[in-house]
Amino acid sequence: METIMISTRRIPLWAPTIALALALGGCDGAPEGEPATPGAPAADPADVGKETITVDQETQVARAVKVADNHVRVDLFSREGEKLFEVDIRPTNGDDETLTWRLFPGTASMQTSLPETSGGFPSPYEEIPSLEECAQAAALIQGKVSAIINGPEYDSWGCDLPVRGLTSCGPKGRCCDTHDDCYARHHCNSSSWWKPWPFASRACKACNSAVVSCFTHVLPIGRSVCCARGTCGRPR
Repeated sequence: METIMISTRRIPLWAPTIALALALGGCDGAPEGEPATPGAPAADPADVGKETITVDQETQVARAVKVADNHVRVDLFSREGEKLFEVDIRPTNGDDETLTWRLFPGTASMQTSLPETSGGFPSPYEEIPSLEECAQAAALIQGKVSAIINGPEYDSWGCDLPVRGLTSCGPKGRCCDTHDDCYARHHCNSSSWWKPWPFASRACKACNSAVVSCFTHVLPIGRSVCCARGTCGRPR
């Protein structure tokens, strides 16, 4: 089982670091006023006093901030502290795009040829999930958006782009099968993760919203069918 290091704090006081990979692990600490995780830059002064966690996602760092009772912002940084991605999560409100993201160009994100770009879809959450779950959802969205921008469109068996702990043969692998079935039913492709080109249909946005919810809000539902078939990662 992979381990994700999470440090929980109320700025400016640092609490012990909590390690978990969907379950609790060991702990360590960090000096007051310094980030507990390498690569996490100093906190935004506007976030002082707000509930915050810093999550070590192995190749990058996520910081989730509870901006308000109905708003969580997640910033994703490279190990060098370069901001890569930002996700704002609010409760669902009909067809309104209450889950939005921004991708920032930069060396670490390999987006030097693109300007800052953004998108969104209706939030799957009637209530905001935990900060840990928000950080996980942000990493999933970032992975999907980056994949379509950097590479060809894809539709492979299982989870096309594994996120730490969210793999085809993990306890949530079947979420990917449900997502693939939704895409096939509504004639979607991976570009529906990225706006404004092309504009995704309401149904395709709903497919993406549902898989984010499945990975972060649903109990383990089993592995992808591709694990037993030996087809994970192969074209459908």
